[in-house]
Amino acid sequence: MVVEKKRYILEFQDIPKERQSVREIPVEERIDNFNQVDLGFTEDAAVEEAGRCLSCRRCLGCGLCLAECDKDAIDFEQADEMLDLSVDSVILTQGVERVYTLPSEDFGYGRHENMVTDIEFERILSDKGPYGGLLIRPFDGEIPTKIGFVCTEEGGVDALKFAIHEAMMAKKKVDGLEIALFCPDEDEYAKGLERTDGKVPGITVKRGVVKAIREVQGSKNLCLEWGSKGDLVEEEFGLVEEEFDMVVLSTKPQLPKHIVEFAKELDIDISELEIGALLKETSKKDVFFAGTI
Repeated sequence: MVVEKKRYILEFQDIPKERQSVREIPVEERIDNFNQVDLGFTEDAAVEEAGRCLSCRRCLGCGLCLAECDKDAIDFEQADEMLDLSVDSVILTQGVERVYTLPSEDFGYGRHENMVTDIEFERILSDKGPYGGLLIRPFDGEIPTKIGFVCTEEGGVDALKFAIHEAMMAKKKVDGLEIALFCPDEDEYAKGLERTDGKVPGITVKRGVVKAIREVQGSKNLCLEWGSKGDLVEEEFGLVEEEFDMVVLSTKPQLPKHIVEFAKELDIDISELEIGALLKETSKKDVFFAGTI
């Protein structure tokens, strides 16, 4: 009989979490095969173990970490140092953090059951989402046949790009799904989209302003009132009504806090930058900003 002996690690009584044990195949399931016995950590267990890895207290110089880490992985003599590098250009990247503002309550977000934000809709489409990847309405679990995406002027081009991406994903989930994409009529990017309208069957681009969204009694469908600024929307003249099974409201992406703070340290104005831009110049020469789309 062979017993695996773990490396000696001094146990501290005040460590808040127990050390994770590697999963193993039960003995009765391994006696007649050559399957791997050690199954490793689950994702949750690995994250939890990494969170407790020698971080229960400040470094006391005990050298305990050397028993766990490979040779020369830790240098106790290493000190902080400032590096002065000479480069031709600098690129700021926002990383994968996503920060958004909630849409206005004027459209009934939070009251209408079949109205979601683009972030919530993304979770609905995900295979690990609340519905296991099924595209269904939150109210009754029915599969929608017609969805409206509403992009506002505040959201800008970035919100529009997210909406198009999600619309394409939704089309792959439901055969024959009809999608209407409402976007501001004065936006140059939206005008470019209009020229591509019809190339994707089932997705229609409608340039205009959504005036109001009301819930239909009984069906819980949502009725959009919209029109172009040329139709004097402000005076409710020439408005068109259209009914949808679901409505997705685009939220406005924002720069992560650490990027804003870093830009201040470098004395760079990034207030006019588009978050989805692949590469944009900033207010300082040879300093660029890279988005995530």
